[in-house]
Amino acid sequence: MSIAMPEAIRMVILSTWTTVALLWMAASEGADPAHPLTLLQPDKADFKAVPGAAKCNKMASLRGDLATGPSTFLTQLTAGCVAPWHWHTATEEIVVLKGEAVMQTKGDAPVTLPVGAYSQLTPKHQHRFRCTKAGECVVLVIADAAFDIHWVNAGGAEISLEEAMKLAAQDGTKGW
Repeated sequence: MSIAMPEAIRMVILSTWTTVALLWMAASEGADPAHPLTLLQPDKADFKAVPGAAKCNKMASLRGDLATGPSTFLTQLTAGCVAPWHWHTATEEIVVLKGEAVMQTKGDAPVTLPVGAYSQLTPKHQHRFRCTKAGECVVLVIADAAFDIHWVNAGGAEISLEEAMKLAAQDGTKGW
């Protein structure tokens, strides 16, 4: 006999187990057994500004080097912070650890990402991301290659961070 499970409950269970599995993998993959990594308060990590990223978005490395290869890191976004349309060379996997975010991929409707939500973006997939105004966001990010940011305009042409931020300010967050 099988028991029907409402979709909402199934998604909560799936996202919780996905979060646990990803955190375990992030902590164990490539870890030095003599120096295991345990991070009990992700929002207290050593966040630093990263060249090429929005000023409201700081990152804290957990494993690897973002600039040279696969890595696991935390990103902290202030309330209302927007990362305008962009893409990465690496596959990007994210888990929201704190706050509520909104993500939109090119051609798709925006998706609200609560705590525990998981998303995977394939290489060069255009997307935009923002932390809602409800409070700061902390997001676990796993990249399978060097993590770069290519800011783009509506047509997909690469532009500077400054241009991307100007366009985002003009567009606002209405509708997403």
